[in-house]
Amino acid sequence: MSKVLGRVLGPSLTGPRGPDVLHRVRVPAAWLEQGKAIELTMPRHGSCAECEGGGCDRCSRSGAVTLRGKHDPAEVVSVTLPRLDTSAAANGVCLRIPERGGSAFDRPRGLLLLRVAPGEQPGPGVRLVCDSLSPAAPQVARRRLVVTSLALALTLSLVFFLLLKLSGWL
Repeated sequence: MSKVLGRVLGPSLTGPRGPDVLHRVRVPAAWLEQGKAIELTMPRHGSCAECEGGGCDRCSRSGAVTLRGKHDPAEVVSVTLPRLDTSAAANGVCLRIPERGGSAFDRPRGLLLLRVAPGEQPGPGVRLVCDSLSPAAPQVARRRLVVTSLALALTLSLVFFLLLKLSGWL
């Protein structure tokens, strides 16, 4: 079943891949409760997810996994947080993001395990994406477009009748 869903939903989570990376961030609890969209700038090296930075065979006992080359630009990951009730938001959440972990030469990138914990302020490298990406934004934008279109149509009609009156056609 996982092979079928993996083909439908994206890369397989059970097949061979690069090392998984654990990255911890803090966001205000309100962002977790409201399911906000965030962007995070990833560091060049992340903690190995298997040993959580302690050192294991997977990371060659370094505890770290390289995410990008020395001269490559910083990678920005966009994530929409799940909406959590107040009690669940207090515990935080761990998100599994495919193909954002460590790279391997002959395999796809590993998973990014993103542990999101509540805090007073967002952590370094974490920022809120414009609120226009919120779930209610399309309805607000549609309403604004309708109101603007009606105002423009009314204005153009008045100008048209004014020009007809001035030209002597009315």
